Amino acid sequence: MHRLVCLGDSLTQGFKSGAIFEPDLSFPAIIAWELGLSGAEFRYADFSGEGGLPVNIEYLLRRVDQQFGQQLSPWETPLAGIHLHRWMDRTEDYWERGVGSLPLLRPGPHQNLAVWGFELQDAYQLNAGLCQEIIGTARDGWLNQLPEQAMYRTARRVLNPAHSRRPVDLEATQLYRAAELARGDGIENLIVFLGGNNVLSSVTGLRLEESTDADLDRTDPRTRTATVYRPEHFEELLKRLMEKLEALADDGGRVDRVFWGTVPPVTIPPVTNGVGGRMESAGSLESPYGPDDDPRWFRRYFKAYTRPWVSASEFRESEDAHLTGEQIIRIDQVIARYREILKRSVQEHNEARRRAGRSEDWLVVDTHWALELSLIH
Repeated sequence: MHRLVCLGDSLTQGFKSGAIFEPDLSFPAIIAWELGLSGAEFRYADFSGEGGLPVNIEYLLRRVDQQFGQQLSPWETPLAGIHLHRWMDRTEDYWERGVGSLPLLRPGPHQNLAVWGFELQDAYQLNAGLCQEIIGTARDGWLNQLPEQAMYRTARRVLNPAHSRRPVDLEATQLYRAAELARGDGIENLIVFLGGNNVLSSVTGLRLEESTDADLDRTDPRTRTATVYRPEHFEELLKRLMEKLEALADDGGRVDRVFWGTVPPVTIPPVTNGVGGRMESAGSLESPYGPDDDPRWFRRYFKAYTRPWVSASEFRESEDAHLTGEQIIRIDQVIARYREILKRSVQEHNEARRRAGRSEDWLVVDTHWALELSLIH
């Protein structure tokens, strides 16, 4: 059996410093190592070329440090800009037209099927064929040196590493590939850690726009405008994914256990900077974690959240894009609802299994609460 298979987004794939670069350091790879699995038993797509995809910020800064030292003199600043432009041009060429654009020698399927940027519904909606169509033919831009359609390039490398044009390979989604493994040798442990990107763009874009019914069936992520999925929409998407996983057994597949990860709070990723001091009152808002929370729970939140490079002393409310502390609290309330929905859905699945005389096989890994506790303490 395949002892470990993963569906997920950036956290599960091992995204860091703005790029997918070292998937061998992802948490699933560490679990696989602890299980004693070899590289052939837990496979993942390679992204080590030129610092990763789309652009590795740490890699970029280290290159500047190696070339010019820790401090730039005034006359070195334009030279550093030229140096970085050349490096990013090489990175763009590598992923769009060079080795990074070629099929992988090992066709897959991979056991780590996570792709950064994926929303919950992308696990069963976004396929390799659409990714290929979106990628199209890249242009060698002079000003914009970021690889075009980087998320879709990543997805194609994970879902269809051989770049096959067979209909079955073009239809491949995360769930499709997992089903192949389940119907083949079977899956002992399946990790499903999705849903964070159904709300994360609210803080990466500093914009709030709730989902509509139409967002549930938009297979092309480029057509979705929602930055926060309403709890009822999240529940519907989760229900569809769970039903598809439950149907695997009826289709000759075997999955012994599924570990469901809850969505972390949006204040965990380092994509915003809290400014303006701590909130002094909750106003009419209630804690995302109910009436038994600490009476001064609102002190966990800042008055405003802006770009990470905007310092508290330089922040100007009328000029700098930001979300208010009240808006962040409302987002956290939505995420807390996600957690309740997931826990209830898993419990209902296990109760149905017990009534049928079968053992419980779905488990909740409460990463939300674990990370929230780290903020509290």
